Order: sequence, then C-alpha cells, then structure tokens
Amino acid sequence: MSKRRSLLKLIVLTFALSFPALLGAQDVASLTGIVTDSTDALVVGADVVLVNTATGATYHATTNSAGSYTFTNVLPGPGYKITFSAKGFEPYEIVDVYLNVANTRTQNAKLHAGSVTVAVEVSASSENVTINTTDATVGNNFEVKLLNQLPVQNRDSPAALFTLQPGVTLSGSVTGARVDQNNVTLDGLDVNDFATGGAFIVVGKAPVDSVQEFRGTVAGNLPSSGPGGGGQFQLVTKSGTNSFHGALFEYHRDTSTVANDWFNNNSGVGRTPLIRNQFGGNVGGPILKNKLFFFFDYNNSRIIQNSPVTRTVPLDSLRNGNVSYILNKDAAGNTCAAASRQNTTPQCIGTLTPAQVKALDPQGTGESTVLFPFVNQRYPHVNDVTRGDGINTGGFRFNAPAPDFETNYVGRLDYELTGKMKIFARFNLIKENATQSSIQFPGDPATSPYIDRSYAYVVGDTWAIDSKKVNQFFYGDTVSQPSFPNTYNPQGTNILTFADGTTTLLSDPYSSPVNAQGRRISDSRRR
Repeated sequence: MSKRRSLLKLIVLTFALSFPALLGAQDVASLTGIVTDSTDALVVGADVVLVNTATGATYHATTNSAGSYTFTNVLPGPGYKITFSAKGFEPYEIVDVYLNVANTRTQNAKLHAGSVTVAVEVSASSENVTINTTDATVGNNFEVKLLNQLPVQNRDSPAALFTLQPGVTLSGSVTGARVDQNNVTLDGLDVNDFATGGAFIVVGKAPVDSVQEFRGTVAGNLPSSGPGGGGQFQLVTKSGTNSFHGALFEYHRDTSTVANDWFNNNSGVGRTPLIRNQFGGNVGGPILKNKLFFFFDYNNSRIIQNSPVTRTVPLDSLRNGNVSYILNKDAAGNTCAAASRQNTTPQCIGTLTPAQVKALDPQGTGESTVLFPFVNQRYPHVNDVTRGDGINTGGFRFNAPAPDFETNYVGRLDYELTGKMKIFARFNLIKENATQSSIQFPGDPATSPYIDRSYAYVVGDTWAIDSKKVNQFFYGDTVSQPSFPNTYNPQGTNILTFADGTTTLLSDPYSSPVNAQGRRISDSRRR
C-alpha cells in the first residue's frame, strides 16, 4: 500500500512539474528567523510550530545548524501564532503575527533555560514591520486595516491605492516603465486587462471588501515576479475561518454635494445629477471545521449621473436658409477680422438669402429641400452663442445620461486535504452596464453603451513535500469580455457628416457605428 502511495505522489509531482511556470507571481507569505539562547548561542534542533489560529492550519519546522528556520508558501493574513520549544528551555510563544503577501517576515526568538511546563507568551501586534533582509524588492503592503481606512471612491477595486506607492504616477507608469509593463495578479492569477490595455484594470474586478491585502513592488523585482519590468501588484482574496464572520455596507452620495458647471450655469443648463449608491456584503466561515472554509462577497453599484455635453448646431439664421459669411469690411470701412462672429461683431457678417444662394448655383438648384428640413428636425436650437464658428453655427449644451450599473461576485473555497496539502478555488464575475459615449442630442435612446461580462477563476494546490521542498500547482483562466455596441443609428453605415477632415461645420447627427465592437480575450495560465 505504501508503495502505491509513493508511486501516486511521484506521478502527481511529475505531472505538476511538467507545466510551464507561467504563473510566477507570489500570492503567499514566508516567515524566517534565528533561534538563540540567553547567551546568544545558536539553538540547533529547536521545534518551531506556526499555527493559523483562524483556521487551525499548522506548519512545522526545525532549526538547522545555523539556528535558522523557514516557512514558505503560507497563506497571508493576521492571527498567526509561533511556538518555539527545545529540550531544557522554556517554550516561547509569539501571538498576533501578521504575515504579508509576497513578503518574508523575520521573527527571531530568544529561549531561556527553564521548565518545559512554563510558557512565555508575547504579542507581535504592536511590533513595527520587520525589515526585509531576504531580497532587494522595494514596495509596500496594504493590509485589510488600511484598505478599510483609506478612501476608495469606487469600491469595485483597490487599484486606486496603487498610485500611493513611491514611484507610481497617476497615469500608471511605475519608476519610468511603460504603463503596459505593469503586472497585476489576484491569488496568483494574471488579471491584467489585455482587451483595452488600461493601467491597473483588474479583469473580473476585485472589490475592496473581498481583498485581504495586496503588495505593490516598484523596484528590485525577483525572477519569480510576473512578466514586465514595471510595477508588480499581488492581491489576495479573503478566506473563511473557523468562525462565521461577515459585513454589510452602504456608501451613498447625492447631488446635494455637487456644484454646477460654470459653463452650464452661464447657458442656463441645470447641474448634472449624481446619485451614487454602493452596497453589498460578505460572509465567510467553516463548512467543515479545521478542514473546509468558504468566503463570498457581493458588491453592487448603482450610479445615476449625467455628463455635460456640448454639440455644434446651426444658428437660427442658417436654419432659415440664410448662409452667412465674413465681410472684408464693415459699413464704416473698417477691416473685418477672420474671427468675426454674429454675437461679437455682427457688422462684419454678411448674409445670402435662399434666393441669392440659388442665383449663385450654376445649376440653379439652390439649397437642398431634403437637407434643410432634416437639419431643422434633428438639431436643437443654439443655447451657447460662444461656441461654434459664430457665423453659421453655435453651441448647444445639455446634460447627457451616463448611468453605470455594476454587480460583482467573488467566491472562494479553502480545503486542507492533509497537514501538508492545501487546495483552494476562487472565482470573480462582473456584470456591468455603463455608458461608453454620450448620446448626440437630448431625447435619443442610449446609443453607445459599455457592457462588461468578464470573469476569472483559479484553482491551486500547495503540497509541502518536506521541510525543504514545496510544490505548487495552479490553473486559472482570465476572460475579458467588454463590448462597445452602437444601438442607435438610423443611417446605418451611410454616415452623414459635416466635416472635410480639417474643420467641422456641425456635429454629426448620429453617433458613428464604425468603432462598435465586442471583444473576448481569454488568458489561460497554469503553473
């Protein structure tokens, strides 16, 4: 029977190692340190036990000839307890130890001679962050406490906090690297946005209340880091514990805290409404105590808002068929400037009536009997005479609806198969209906929506073969599915436009369907 088990383990190990190491990002924590006695002599053969007090997961190590111990591939988070024991010494316990993602904590211990029945306990909760002496990475960890305290306006992702790191610009460039050189992972899975190429966009989203913590590394990247020479950002999802825990939240903002745009005020257009409701909750706990745990997060965002829009529309003179132009000189003989306008220098503006236009037409047709009725029907009247060319066109300001409805789902399972083998699975899903571009004119239906149905999932297995060998296997898929359709264009592909490539007389009557599209980009990874 033992031979069969050994053969099975060998097959599993060979199978796992056969996959290419495409998932190089660290989604785990490590712990190391040196154990000495009261005279600073090294203690060899001391037993070190690391316990996750929330789940009961236990790790064992023994100090080597240098008095050193190491734990690798440990689930990040708070509440760990370390127990040091050796023959002839008092047991020594350190509680409330926080292990950060993609980071190695150094925790030394000094043992004192004494009875093995007496335990000395200290707390690490008040300790400062230990200095990382194991590698040259430069970065910071944002624990769950910081995620809760720091202001994040859009709760569907903590990416807004990425720019708080030294060396990161608001545009997403990290220490001089290009924006597309950054790498973002969630539970070890690449979740970069290859569809639109935006910076710090998490495919499938990772709501702030579902994230245990994240680390941002801006320099000194390790060989195990992900692709790209920019910033490396590793996020970890919360896990369930032996105790049920959860939260409910609601974030509200409304128009009462918003001032109107000065230009809208000047044109008699009211302030744009803004009603933002972000609500949801999460719950986690045990399915089988000390064995199987679950966590689920629900995040919903309902944003009612308008965007200020300015279009170029015909002045009433043009709507009536009168074509205006700039005179060389006014009636007093003064030279007219090329910037003359009806609202500033009307004495420099001449007008051709429909009859005069017809007389100038070599074919004698004159103004189109089809175009002008269409323009008068489609285009609203000017409400901002400072826009347009001021000769035949002006501006029309209005508030265009730009709602954004988004729902996020995050689920995770953790299973401790044996004391040495741990399995987890996580999925993220987003359903978003937003606005890609504003409508052309008031009264139009939603024309250019933005629809996102992206998702991501990952399953992983960590096998601690012995104190010196650990094998990890991951498989995941990140599927980006944004679409930008055009849902209102009566002209179809025969687009009527009022531009010659250098100047634009009027705004197009309808939004162009040329760039309407949908994308599905799947990025499968395994390690």
